[in-house]
Amino acid sequence: LFFFSKSWLNHRFHRRFISKMASENDKREENIENEEDTSNINLWEKILSEASRSVSDRVESSNAVFIGDKLSGKTTLLARVQGLDISELKKGVALDYSFIEVSNADDEDSVSRINIWQLEGDSGYSDLLKFAITKENIDRTLVVITLDMSQPWNALESLKKWLNIAQKHIQNLSQQVPPGIIDEIKSNQVNDFLSYTEVSTTEEGKNDPSLKNVVKKRKTAEELASIPLPEGALSENLGVPIVVVGCKTDMMVQLEKEYSYKESHFEYIQQYLRRVCLQYGAALIYTSAKKDLNCELFLNYLRHRLYSHPLPSNPQLLEKESIFIPSGADSINKIRVDFKENQTLTNDFDLPFEDVISIPKRLQNAELSSMDPIAVAEDDQEFLIKHRETLEKEEAKDKEKNKSGFLSSLQKLGGTVEQEEATATAPTVPTTAASSTPPTAVKPTSTNPTTPTSSASLQPTEGKGDANDHQVLANFFNSLIHKDRTTGTQKKPSAADLSRASAKPTTPMSREDIAKQMEKLKQQLNNKST
Repeated sequence: LFFFSKSWLNHRFHRRFISKMASENDKREENIENEEDTSNINLWEKILSEASRSVSDRVESSNAVFIGDKLSGKTTLLARVQGLDISELKKGVALDYSFIEVSNADDEDSVSRINIWQLEGDSGYSDLLKFAITKENIDRTLVVITLDMSQPWNALESLKKWLNIAQKHIQNLSQQVPPGIIDEIKSNQVNDFLSYTEVSTTEEGKNDPSLKNVVKKRKTAEELASIPLPEGALSENLGVPIVVVGCKTDMMVQLEKEYSYKESHFEYIQQYLRRVCLQYGAALIYTSAKKDLNCELFLNYLRHRLYSHPLPSNPQLLEKESIFIPSGADSINKIRVDFKENQTLTNDFDLPFEDVISIPKRLQNAELSSMDPIAVAEDDQEFLIKHRETLEKEEAKDKEKNKSGFLSSLQKLGGTVEQEEATATAPTVPTTAASSTPPTAVKPTSTNPTTPTSSASLQPTEGKGDANDHQVLANFFNSLIHKDRTTGTQKKPSAADLSRASAKPTTPMSREDIAKQMEKLKQQLNNKST
């Protein structure tokens, strides 16, 4: 009985234990399934919430338009900013496009992008700005003007040229935009200029990390009304932010070696550029893509102006290769103070830029030697007056030459006609069958010096002038008239008749008679040729 009862108790205990374990196992599996369902729900909710937050935080894209002369450094600067390899750059054509992603100030999530438009460095392509700056995006556009600091003598001219191009395009565009929008974007530029405040720094000179997420705050209309603009600031308000970038500042060392540039030269250049930038409310920053100077600072400043990110740095005027002056940080008084303290080239603050920073003589001589001489056309009246005497002399010579040529031709024609008449009237020697030589015509000879066949009688003698010319003409036409009259009766005049006719005094012929005789002579020559 004892063993029976013991086995029965063990069996019952095992059943309870197994059933309890099974129930606990079922509960555990049920809890795991519930936990998996809960985790899945939490994961999707997290993904959806993050996606919705990123969509809500997404900001409309902005535009940065890069303009400047050829080889001024636009392409290399953009490559450095975008993290591209400078050695493998390919130059764009006319108007090139790229973009830069913009993230939040506190994380790396992309919330927008900066559309980069790069215009080729030729003012002839300025019409293409209509694709980069439009009436739809003008309120979100920033203009970047690049200057080649390896040739600082061209910097001011280049800056003014591209400022005028941008101003002209924006003025034309403002006619298509409602007036309220233009007034608003201009007011925003004034607000941004007056709202500038320097970055707070720690004792070590670094930016205060507590201000990392502090964004730019614009002033209200009442505050703006009570704060006047500094002297000369924003006198040319285009309505868009402008950043002037001096590229290739690493070449300043070469300028010092080859052209004897000193600190005062670089001081004067940046002071004069600051004056122009102040008029347009533009920022000024020096960069070197080769040395990677201020390239990251330049990108951060674009984000600051376009997306109100914290200002990256305070103004920097000590290092000549890395100047940085944000919009609103400068004034004409500051420029005058710097000029007075640091300028040794000139004491005249208003002296033109090209009078102080001119093209080096060595480059001027090289340019002049490579240039073809410029031909300047002389005024027509001055040219004709100068050569009038020469033309008159040439005209007299031509008249004399034509007159003598005409008389000589008449002499030749007259001699030919009289020779033919004399040949026709001369007796011929009859030939016989036994004769071995052909018959020859006997040419008449005359000892009379006045015979027309004599060359001496036809040549005008020196000193007789017009009388001799009339005599020659008279003899010629008398011979023609005589021949014409005898032709109708088929009677050839003798040499004696010709001699007597030429010996008789002749009277001058009228122009009509001369014209008639010339016409007859022409007909005879035509009949003879046919």
